[in-house]
Amino acid sequence: MSSGNKQLRVSMPSDGGGVNDVCHSNQSDLHPRDRHIMPHPRVKVILWGHFYVTHPDAATTVTQLVTNIVSGRYMNNLSQYGIGRGSFVDVSVVDTDNLAPAPHSLSDSDAQDQLIQWLRAGFIAPAPAVNEHNLLYLLFPPLTTILTPEDVGFGGYHHYGKFNGDSDNDDLFWAIFRTGPGFANQSSGADLIASISGVISHEMTEAFTDRDDDGFRTSNGCEISDLCEELGNFTYEGFGVEKYWSNWDHSCIQGNNPVRLRRFLKAVAHSETPPKGVRWTGMPRIGLEDIAAKMRSQ
Repeated sequence: MSSGNKQLRVSMPSDGGGVNDVCHSNQSDLHPRDRHIMPHPRVKVILWGHFYVTHPDAATTVTQLVTNIVSGRYMNNLSQYGIGRGSFVDVSVVDTDNLAPAPHSLSDSDAQDQLIQWLRAGFIAPAPAVNEHNLLYLLFPPLTTILTPEDVGFGGYHHYGKFNGDSDNDDLFWAIFRTGPGFANQSSGADLIASISGVISHEMTEAFTDRDDDGFRTSNGCEISDLCEELGNFTYEGFGVEKYWSNWDHSCIQGNNPVRLRRFLKAVAHSETPPKGVRWTGMPRIGLEDIAAKMRSQ
C-alpha cells in the first residue's frame, strides 16, 4: 500500500495478515477519487549498496523485470483505469563504500529526504519535472539497512511528496523494498530481485493507479494489489508477480490476460447491455492505448 503523509501503508507477504487483513476479504470495486494515476509510467531504479557493485546481475535482472512489467502484457488490464504502456528509464547504482554509507535504519521520511538530496545534487537523474505525474523511482536499500517500523513485517511500500515548489500537486513518487535476510534471497543479485519480484509488481501497480492517495482505492482505503496479495504469485515472463484487482471482472485477475472488449464497451456505455458494435464510441480504432485514453476521459 502507499505511505502518504498519514499512517504507514505497506505491502504484506503473500501469507497475508497484518494491516492489510481488511483488504483480503474485500468484494467492492476501486473508486477513482480524483483519478491521480500515472497514464504512461516511467520507471527509474536506484540500487543502493556495495552489494549491487559486486553483483551486477541485480541491475541486469531488475532491468528485465521492470521492462517486462511496464512495457509488456502485464499492463493490459490497467487500461481500464486509464493507464497505457510505460517505459523503463535506467538503473543507477549508489556505492555505500564510496558515496553514501548504509544507514542502520530508514524511515519513510529518511528515505525521501535521501532521494531528494541525490536529485537536487544531480547525482540521480532524471529529476521530476514541474507537475510530474509519470515518473516513479524504485529504491532498493542496502542489505543491512532496516526499514522501519520493524514490527509491521512488510515487504515494501510506495510514497509521494513534493519536489518542485511550482507544481500544483505532489510530483515525487517512489517505492522502497526490504532487501534484508528474511525478505530477500541474497545469494546473488539475480536471486535477490527474483525473490521479491511479487512485492515489486505490487508496488508498481499501486503507484500507477494511486500515485498520491487520490487515485483508485476502495471505500476503506485498499489499493489495487492489496486486495490480491494473499493469493500468491503467478509466473509472468519468468518472474513471480501478483494479480491485481479488476473493476470490470469484480475480482483479482492476471493482468496479462487479454482485455475483454465487451467489458470495455459496457464500462463506457454505463449500461449492462452496451450498444452493438463500436462505431458509437466515435473511436477510429480500439487498442489498449485507445481504451486507456477513453477511460481517462470518463
